[in-house]
Amino acid sequence: MQTQQATTIAESESDRIRCPFHHHNHHHHHHHNSDNHHTHNELKQQQQHYKSFEQIPTPAGLPLIGTLLDLIRAGGAEYVHQYCDKRHKQLGSIYREKLGNVEAVFIADANLVQQVYKHEGKYPQHMVPEPWIIYNQNKGIKRGLFFMYVLLEGEEWSVRRSELNKVFLKPDIINDYTEVFNQVVTDILDKWSMKISENQMDNNNSLLIDGLEKELYNWSIESLGTMIFGRRLGCITPQPSSALPDIHEFVNCVQRIFIESSNMQLIPPKLANYFRLPVWRRFEQAASQALDLAFQYVDENARQIKNESINNDCNQSNKNNQGIIKQLMENGHMKLDEISRIIVDLFIAAADTVCVSNG
Repeated sequence: MQTQQATTIAESESDRIRCPFHHHNHHHHHHHNSDNHHTHNELKQQQQHYKSFEQIPTPAGLPLIGTLLDLIRAGGAEYVHQYCDKRHKQLGSIYREKLGNVEAVFIADANLVQQVYKHEGKYPQHMVPEPWIIYNQNKGIKRGLFFMYVLLEGEEWSVRRSELNKVFLKPDIINDYTEVFNQVVTDILDKWSMKISENQMDNNNSLLIDGLEKELYNWSIESLGTMIFGRRLGCITPQPSSALPDIHEFVNCVQRIFIESSNMQLIPPKLANYFRLPVWRRFEQAASQALDLAFQYVDENARQIKNESINNDCNQSNKNNQGIIKQLMENGHMKLDEISRIIVDLFIAAADTVCVSNG
């Protein structure tokens, strides 16, 4: 796991269970409360347990590019998870490293991870990949909920998250979608079993699933889509009656977004954008097409929901199969364009879960 700043690990003086590596802060907090029993010497003794940010173990690297060449020799961004695992074995459960233009702290300890999240502050700070930020700035795109640049929009994030909580945190929300989620899992397992049988018929005894990463993207987006739109999308098996147009192209584009974002760990994204390098053009094309298709899917379903409402088509079947988008529209607290942005980011977040799991 990585964070942009080690300071998030140890911010509160009131919590004594924290990371031993504490980033030095040149401004001091003065307590004027007469009931404060902490003397200067007591605080000094407590602070002796901390170590400075500079004392976090780090591998030797070059001034500008850090250890980027080591990562390239290890196979590049595609194998960064294996690279980080070796670093943890070498340096311990927490280390810092500069990989190209990114300096990060890597953590592989459950207690330290807990402390990082505990000290996030009022608004969580997501680490948005730099290529995404540049793309949004170039295109004038305002992101939705999960990949919103929360340092600038934390309060808005909180308001929108509270609206989603009313839908996602309902007591019976899991029961509402358990059956369809199980059906999605059954379909993908059946598909994999068929692939293995085909391998055996071809005198290939391999039990490996070709293109497993793509299969997991299909499963993730199909599962989310059934919850968002209240219908199957057709990512795993053909669904003529409900499949979304170009759904497989959408899955390909979402996967490509993460692949090219990972590739730009090796070069500064600003330079890739400025010089229109091939890696940037591939990323930009995938992002634009994925966003266009996602907004198209949202608009199509929103029109269908409005038509059903106008026609008073509220039979029990529709009520049982309504998706999250319908519930958000019926709540009436968000405009359609806001709902669209949030749902687009939900799809990206679902794909991000697959990306992290594979790592």
